[in-house]
Amino acid sequence: MTQPEILGQLSDLQERMAELLQGLPETQANARFEAHLACLSWYLGRSVYRELHWLREVLAEDRDLAGRVRALFAHDHWEDQCPRLPPPNHLLRWAAEIQSEHLYRLATPGALPPSSLLENDRLAWFLLQETARDYEAMLAVLHARRLQQPPAGFRVSAPLSPRQPVAETLEVTQGHYRIGSRDQPFAYDHELPPQAVELSSYRIARHPVTNAEYLAFLTAGGYAPNAPGWDPAGRAWQAATGARAPWH
Repeated sequence: MTQPEILGQLSDLQERMAELLQGLPETQANARFEAHLACLSWYLGRSVYRELHWLREVLAEDRDLAGRVRALFAHDHWEDQCPRLPPPNHLLRWAAEIQSEHLYRLATPGALPPSSLLENDRLAWFLLQETARDYEAMLAVLHARRLQQPPAGFRVSAPLSPRQPVAETLEVTQGHYRIGSRDQPFAYDHELPPQAVELSSYRIARHPVTNAEYLAFLTAGGYAPNAPGWDPAGRAWQAATGARAPWH
């Protein structure tokens, strides 16, 4: 039986993903608005397929449902997959039915076959984290969609003014530090095993960069081709793409 807190977070994410897709016409739900992003429907379908793969195909050895949609969601071939996806209403009904069954199986003792993947809720943590990544990708798709629409005429009442960063830093002294997880159930494979690394002394800002400080970087030409912050790889990226800043 999976911890109720994990199931609650997973259910909440599933509902949020469905809300992002609800009400969108098919042409918008299955359209791509940025080269490095898939369509909105694909991320929802991929999250359902992931559950089908692990909970049905791997644990229950039931390959039927996962096999039916594998060609649509198993690989990142967005240019081929998005035009083939069903209308959003059909996808939402399909997703809700399967996700509800999976939440029941995760919450009910004995509903899933015994497996080391279920120990310490390791598989549940994995599904939760990967679903969160799909949700964030859906938000990015909607952001890219909004950038392609005509300006809405919104104007801020008080424009943000650039502000120079506060030079308040902390020193991290030289020494050996442990990185990696001590086999926590929510850790990814590449976070294991824990190991010691040796670091030289360095200083780091006490607080995160604010919007006003980032605006000062922008207005000072921080992304200009001749800016001192570009390394050789960055200059090569600029020359190859013609870009003057990261995405949007």
